[in-house]
This record gives sequence, C-alpha cells and structure tokens, in this order.
Amino acid sequence: MTKFAGVLLCGGQSRRMGQPKAWLPFGDTTMLQHVAQTLSECCDPVLVVASLDQSLPALPQSVVVVRDGIAGLGPLGGLHAAFHAMPADVESFYLSGCDTPFITSPWITAMRGFLTAPFDIALPRTDGIRHTLHAVLRCGIEAHLDAVLQSNQNHPASFFARCRIREVSECELVEAGCDLRALININTPEEYAGAQTLNTTSASRFPAASGS
Repeated sequence: MTKFAGVLLCGGQSRRMGQPKAWLPFGDTTMLQHVAQTLSECCDPVLVVASLDQSLPALPQSVVVVRDGIAGLGPLGGLHAAFHAMPADVESFYLSGCDTPFITSPWITAMRGFLTAPFDIALPRTDGIRHTLHAVLRCGIEAHLDAVLQSNQNHPASFFARCRIREVSECELVEAGCDLRALININTPEEYAGAQTLNTTSASRFPAASGS
C-alpha cells in the first residue's frame, strides 16, 4: 500500500520574525511541535527538514529529522533533502512550513484529494497567489528539482514551472469544507500576535468553513 507523507520545512532564517519560528510558543507547545503533530494525524511518515546546525524542540520518535546539507538554496534545498530521504513506498506528500499553525488534518486530507492524474502537484490559489507551502506533491518528480538546482536556480517558481500544476480555487476549497484560515502563515511579530489571539479566542479548534 502506498503512503501519504508530510514534509515540514523549518530551516529558514526567520529574518522578519527576529527569532526562530520553530521555537515560538503556540498554545502549550511550540510552533514546530504543533504543526508536526497536526501532520502526524494524517501523514506517515512525517519528515522535518532543518539546516545542518539548527536546534529543534523535542519531537516524537515517529518524526524523521532530515538535515539540509545544501546551504543557501532556501526552500528548494529543503525540498531536495526531503525528496531524497523519502521512503520508496510514499506516493505523495503534503508540504508545509513550521509557520502554518492553522492547518488541520481535514484540510490536509482535502488537499490530498485534489491531486489527481495527470498532475504532479496540487496547490491552493487564492487572490492570485499560489500557496506553495500548502501543496501536495507526487513523488517521482524530483528530477525536475535536480535539473533546476543544477542550472543554479533556487527560486521555487523555477521548479514549479517544470511541473503539471493543479490549482485549487478558493471556491473549490470552500465547497470541500476547508477552513481558509489554514492558509495563514506567520512571518512577523505582528502576525504572530494576531495568530496567538486567533488561537485563544476560537470557540473550537478551527471548525470547517460553511460551504454556503
């Protein structure tokens, strides 16, 4: 049986935040631990990709920590490390950053369902923006990434341009019962404060958005 994995990139330098986002408190845990736990609810295995010397909060033994040995390539370097550490029985995986604390297992499962043949990648597109750190990628397309890196390109758009993309519209997401708050990512202290407020004031843990 093929598996559906989760990949969590956390090796960024967090310049706008001013401190490592992986260690930011979120509820009774850290941001990285919170997102890794969410991925673990519906993905097996979960790979956390970190830089070589990066310190991480404690993670469950079931989470595989992969070290990105190629400095200076940003998310593509982390994705390269994930592709080449992926078990052979994994068919596809959900790609996330550690700054997306409002993803839920129903959201991830819904995004998985949007990846159908002949597409290589499914990702949400809202307000003209492609949310690449909420994408589902099919294994077997790492040759496209290798080709991009060998040509000294390190912008994610260069990789995605080589792949067959299934863009999922906001309307499709809502019709599938997806809560669009999952798309919130946190880059600045102000965004972090807003996320903390949203987390503590929600009546329940991110109920599904109405399809009406």
